[in-house]
Amino acid sequence: MNTNKKLVIFDLDGTLNDTSLYVIPATRRALAEMGVTGITDEEIMRNVGASWREACERYLPGQPQEVHRAYSDRYSQAERELCREQHGTFPGVPELLRQLKAEGYLLAICSNASLRYIKMVCGYLEFLPYFDDFAPLEPEMTEKAQSMKKLLDRLCPDWAVMAGDRHYDLEAARKNGIPFIGCGYGYQRPGELDGADFYAAAPFQVLQGVHLLEKHRP
Repeated sequence: MNTNKKLVIFDLDGTLNDTSLYVIPATRRALAEMGVTGITDEEIMRNVGASWREACERYLPGQPQEVHRAYSDRYSQAERELCREQHGTFPGVPELLRQLKAEGYLLAICSNASLRYIKMVCGYLEFLPYFDDFAPLEPEMTEKAQSMKKLLDRLCPDWAVMAGDRHYDLEAARKNGIPFIGCGYGYQRPGELDGADFYAAAPFQVLQGVHLLEKHRP
């Protein structure tokens, strides 16, 4: 095994991508076309990071799959249009990625989103050259821990760490036995990142967390 093979896994939305710039108007547009109004910005942002199944159940509870698919189609179209026009990242993220690559880390994204979405967002943000692999939530999967396991099995790193802003990320890291950096600048709710091995209040602190956790690895 290559003992220099170190992997930093990132969540995407709320960790690298400032999703709020387009997800709120895209969700409102799609829901309005389905006759749903009155959803607050807070409710929309609460669903960032959730699987698509979870989000549909929250917005359209008890509706059949064909209704969820219709909403998905409407949302995807609005998302593509608005993401192209209104994308953005958090201050310090590009510098963070450049520094990690300069230090020889492998970088990957593990997200509850589709591969199409991950690559679309990273393309707009000009992040694609930084990443060595992507782990989307595949149709047969029900949680991020499964896609993370597949990623780890594929890359076989000597050491790995996960950085994310939601409990989905923390749970995936725990189930796969790797340390977790909680990104407190994202979309987490109060207490959601309790139990993180390192807490980053800003993107540049993620680098500090990577160095510290690697230094003290078993």
